[in-house]
Amino acid sequence: MAKSLIQDIIIIKKQAVLLPKKNQPPDKGDESDKKDKKEEKPRKRIFRTLFCFRLPRVSGIAFHRSNRKLKWTIAIITILVLVAGSFIVLKNFSSVTVEITPRQQFVDIDVVFQASIEPKKDELPLEMMQISREEKDTYKFTGVKQVSKKSSGQAVLYNSYSSQPQTLIKDTRLETPDGKIYRLPKTIVVPGAKVEGGKVTTSEIETTVFADKPGEEYNIGLTDFTLPGFKDPEKREKIYGRSKTEMKGGFIGEIAIIAEKDIKAIEDIRISMKEKVNDYLLKMGANPKPESFLLYENAKQIVFDEQKNKPKVGDEGNQIDLKESAVFFGFLLKKSDVNRALGEKYLGKDAAPQIEILNLDKLDFELKNFTATAITFSLKDQAHFSWKIDEDGIKADLIKESQNPQNVFPKYPAIEKAKIIFKPSWWKNVPKDAAQIIIKKILKDSPLGNLETNHYFNLAGIRLLTV
Repeated sequence: MAKSLIQDIIIIKKQAVLLPKKNQPPDKGDESDKKDKKEEKPRKRIFRTLFCFRLPRVSGIAFHRSNRKLKWTIAIITILVLVAGSFIVLKNFSSVTVEITPRQQFVDIDVVFQASIEPKKDELPLEMMQISREEKDTYKFTGVKQVSKKSSGQAVLYNSYSSQPQTLIKDTRLETPDGKIYRLPKTIVVPGAKVEGGKVTTSEIETTVFADKPGEEYNIGLTDFTLPGFKDPEKREKIYGRSKTEMKGGFIGEIAIIAEKDIKAIEDIRISMKEKVNDYLLKMGANPKPESFLLYENAKQIVFDEQKNKPKVGDEGNQIDLKESAVFFGFLLKKSDVNRALGEKYLGKDAAPQIEILNLDKLDFELKNFTATAITFSLKDQAHFSWKIDEDGIKADLIKESQNPQNVFPKYPAIEKAKIIFKPSWWKNVPKDAAQIIIKKILKDSPLGNLETNHYFNLAGIRLLTV
């Protein structure tokens, strides 16, 4: 069988070999790499570990010096990105705290003011808060007494008999149609009738009458009365009476009265009712007030209504209705008004608009007199005056003078001392965003000496500390 030329050929696979060019020494890249590794310092080794990597060999082809250039390029780009990122983070998240000690002065005050709802000259404006409250209760008497009472009522006596007045003495009898007798409690005179042109006008007089005997049978409705004491029938007919009200109150038996122990019980109830009213009004008066107003504790007054119902031992009746009512008065003063008044009195009119009293609500307030529309009060204690700081203006100026913030504070005579704290401490740039600038006031705990008022616009200088 003839051999197939194609099948009998055996193909031997060999790897490609890169041959050096003529007159060129063999490539010693691997040896130079080893030499570089041996000569590397520890710091470079760490750097290579963080930022370098080894490219893979492809088909036996080795990367040598061109590989090292690529590694350095990547490392430099990474460093630049980190630096730029750090700068952006610092710019957006850094902050500045400015500790400012304002001018301050401690003054012992003792002054009397007047305030009114409709203030006149030299009076402060007054706002008044009023709250009313009442408590009611009933107490039944425990005492008992045997009584015998006569019925009584009002009656009108008429005179059409004569133009002459008719005198009726005390205990004169008045008789009802059914024979019940009532009497006059005192002597009265019935006016004479008026006679004009032959016409007679009956005169009259009102009086109280009471039953001749005690008992409920004398409690009757409206009725007519005759006067049986007159013997003349015509006179008895023309001088007569009629009841104006029912006759009532007649009684024989036991009734309830106030015993001695009832007086004590009633007083205890009233004390309890007053406490409830007082507690309620104080609670309501303690509700939050407007931030711009002052309401001193001594400017709160609770006025109870005067008790008109004052029972005594032996008073008759089944029970007594008790009531305790009161009104809470809260006298509110505007902080700005009191600041101004005290500032003008102790520091002068020029300085008054520039100051605030830090312990205004802690001053000793005494209410000397008050009405429904005005009060007189005094303020005593050591007032802590502080000059106002323009925080928004300071922030704006700090942003403008971000490279030289120390130039800002001398512009503000209200500042005694200033201290700038950067965060982080090594980043000495003022942020452009005012929200990243924090103003912190430093207040004095105790007086360090009085300042002369006329030095207000002549501060010697400002101490500036930068941290």
